[in-house]
Amino acid sequence: MHPLLRLAGCATFAVLLITGGCALSPDLFVDLGLDWWNWPNSLRQHEADSERAEELTRQGQFVLEQIKAKNEIARDLIAGRLSLAEASARFSELPHPPLRMRELRQIYHGAASDEEIMRQHVLDWACQLLEEEPARAEALRRRLQAELKGR
Repeated sequence: MHPLLRLAGCATFAVLLITGGCALSPDLFVDLGLDWWNWPNSLRQHEADSERAEELTRQGQFVLEQIKAKNEIARDLIAGRLSLAEASARFSELPHPPLRMRELRQIYHGAASDEEIMRQHVLDWACQLLEEEPARAEALRRRLQAELKGR
């Protein structure tokens, strides 16, 4: 048999096999990523996913910067370099948290003024930094609660 004829026969057999497979189980090609007819949709979805990943990366970076700034303020509070009122003011000056954060703080701390909610949030944040030193965290909590009540 002539090699060119043999090649044409193999190609025809491959096309028939692919067509039959597609007809019998179209999901198989989708599962294998061989659904070339959906390529434009796949490209659009990839672009949308890439944009979403970039946005999530930006948001994640913002959160990490917020945490770092809050930790620095809380460490100054723990060390006594800042009062609770000063630390609360600095927390308040940070870029605004998501709207849901204020709602969560109100639920957690009860219906208090924004200033009281922020002071309680700062107190909790500072004590959380000392979670591995419970005695020190409790002493800090007592000191800051006394300062809070002294207002």
